Amino acid sequence: MKNVLRLASLALVCLLFNNVDLQAQGNCFLGEDGKYYNLDGTPCTNTVATAVPFLRIVGDARSGAMGDVGIAISADPNAMHFNASKLVLAEEDLAVSATYTPWLRSLGLNDVYLAYLSGYKKLSDLEAIGFGLRYFSLGSIEFTDVNGEPLVTGRPNEFEVALAYSRKLSDNFTAGLTGKFIYSNLAAGQQLDGGDIIEAGIAGAADISFTYQTELNSSSLDDSDLTIGLALSNIGSKITYTRNVDRDFLPANFGLGAAWTLGFDEFNTLTIAADVNKLMLHTP
Repeated sequence: MKNVLRLASLALVCLLFNNVDLQAQGNCFLGEDGKYYNLDGTPCTNTVATAVPFLRIVGDARSGAMGDVGIAISADPNAMHFNASKLVLAEEDLAVSATYTPWLRSLGLNDVYLAYLSGYKKLSDLEAIGFGLRYFSLGSIEFTDVNGEPLVTGRPNEFEVALAYSRKLSDNFTAGLTGKFIYSNLAAGQQLDGGDIIEAGIAGAADISFTYQTELNSSSLDDSDLTIGLALSNIGSKITYTRNVDRDFLPANFGLGAAWTLGFDEFNTLTIAADVNKLMLHTP
């Protein structure tokens, strides 16, 4: 059973990181109208696939419990993932967050996990800096040749290092800029059928984010705030695992969020929040 689960994990790796064009060529054919069709004539599923999808995994428990909402909620160290422009709005001058998220634990896999460390330091009332370190382990996987014969056991892994700067542009408006270094080692050292050697993929990216926050006057509430956030994430270079000129897109994302916080008294508040996300990539 354990070997079956390992194979299932390997299949997951292939599914997540396969090139979109290769999927289209392998499962579909191009029709005379310029669209792709399955062999039975039905339209191909128009799924957008990217490399390094671990960049879009939400690591903190609060946003995970809120359905991955986080662009406009109150600032904490995990704003590094959603919207770094919020860091300068944080109440504390310094904060650090560390999370560990097991993956596929219910399938019996104990070595697939996401570890996320993030934090920030306010330099003044007008500016703050932040950092983030994201590590994704895909566990131990046995690589095989085209005939299914075992070759070697590998431990695919990926990580991201991020640094951010957040600044107030006015009393209500802030902006943030994040730089990222991305490293993805899925099967480095393995050889493809054509003779190409698989290498670790390396890429650089940036996030640009903005936040608008204002108080709403209400006679029935002690305090009421409206926060609107905009984040353009993972805008950067393409990534490749071989010397092939074809490269895969990063999961560039457009995110827009709003949060309405209602303060009933000193001890009770209610926040209503929602995010809208759209990958900024063309469909196959």
